[in-house]
Amino acid sequence: RLRWAASRLSAVLVSNPALARWYRNASVIPHARSPRASGAPHRRSEEIEIAFVGSVRAHKGVETLRQAVDRAGGMRLTITGTAPRDARPNESWMGETSLEEGLEILDRADVAVIPSHDWTYSRGQLPVKLIDAMMSGRAVVGSDLGPIRWALAGTGIVVPPTDVEALAMALDSLRSPAVRIDLGTRARERALTTFTPAAIAPALAAALAL
Repeated sequence: RLRWAASRLSAVLVSNPALARWYRNASVIPHARSPRASGAPHRRSEEIEIAFVGSVRAHKGVETLRQAVDRAGGMRLTITGTAPRDARPNESWMGETSLEEGLEILDRADVAVIPSHDWTYSRGQLPVKLIDAMMSGRAVVGSDLGPIRWALAGTGIVVPPTDVEALAMALDSLRSPAVRIDLGTRARERALTTFTPAAIAPALAAALAL
């Protein structure tokens, strides 16, 4: 009912092109983050650190990520959630974190993963933690969903949602610091040119003038 009501408005602001298809007269105004320094240099080639920063919910794909890390082997996984009973020795469960703590986790990670499942919300959601990871210069692996694919624009790796084998292979391909540096540098440039207040200002001003 809310979507129907919004579709009747003369102007609607949405965060990404995938969501814009749900409404008439939609203007794409992405989430914005203030520019900040890159995270830690990419140097590790063994025991690389994988990070999931966000809310641990069923559609977020955390179980898929855990299985993929286990299958890839030789990696550590940090998750911003409460440890389950089957927590593995290579997993660090951080519990509920603040925005600042989440950014610190991303800054020291080697790879950030957004393993969302394919369902209604995910098809229209642009995860702000994806932008945080890009701004931090991390190598990013995300599910091949419209908003994530659009945000990365070729600067990260996308894999089919819930595909453990594909995600494990993507993680395995990022053991080389050189590969992570290349992806992280391009992702950060994409974030700086697309997802900052200055970058979205012209589109926002135009939308507000309607």
